[in-house]
Amino acid sequence: YRSAQPQATFKATGTIGDPLAQWLQDTQHVPAEFQVRAPIAIERLDLRWRKNDTARLEGRFKWPGDLKIEAALTWGPTDFFLEKLILSDAQSAAAIQLHHDSAPNTWDFSYKGLLEKATMAKLWRREQIYSGRLDGDFSAHLPVDAPKQSVVQGRLEGADVMVPLGAYGPLLVHHLDLGSTDRSLRINDLDFTFAQQRMGVTGDLLFSANALEPALTLTAESLDLGRLEQLLAKGASGDAPGESQAAPARP
Repeated sequence: YRSAQPQATFKATGTIGDPLAQWLQDTQHVPAEFQVRAPIAIERLDLRWRKNDTARLEGRFKWPGDLKIEAALTWGPTDFFLEKLILSDAQSAAAIQLHHDSAPNTWDFSYKGLLEKATMAKLWRREQIYSGRLDGDFSAHLPVDAPKQSVVQGRLEGADVMVPLGAYGPLLVHHLDLGSTDRSLRINDLDFTFAQQRMGVTGDLLFSANALEPALTLTAESLDLGRLEQLLAKGASGDAPGESQAAPARP
């Protein structure tokens, strides 16, 4: 008997060693900046999938050095919902939630807690990329087609964080301080380097009826607009320098 709607359930425990972890990430084309360390102890993994319907993944994982991560994720034809991503060890404890619904086009994001450099060094294979800290209690509700209904609450502060932007190159955030007002995102301080140029931004992003209205001040000791335009054009076309590697043999 063949089901008209194929489905599958998968449960697992065990350990993923470094060769297998590297192979899995390479074959799935995970960018080097987002590849994680191994071994990874799978304390619980539960995957449920049904064709043309919502799939769900739940798991609890542990890395050497007391880092624990608990996650729950659902996705389907019209939405993606990271119900929880909890990271904890002796230095840090943080919870992240992200939801995107394409009908209507709406994003919801929340972050609460503290992530320290020492914690991220246990997770990322290239820990120097994520060398800083992130602290706060912050949430945002962003209806893309109705920006006036956007709601931002709380505060988020970070320092010395490298953000990979794909073909556009990295963005180094020296200091970040975000807040909120009744109908705007308040940028108390954004000190960053992009395209080898250091800049600062302060001000507000106002949620108006039809669009985001920036009321921002940009400061820089010097600014090479030609270099910025060239980098942005290369990034948009996908022509920025990058490495291409064939998938390795399975371990």
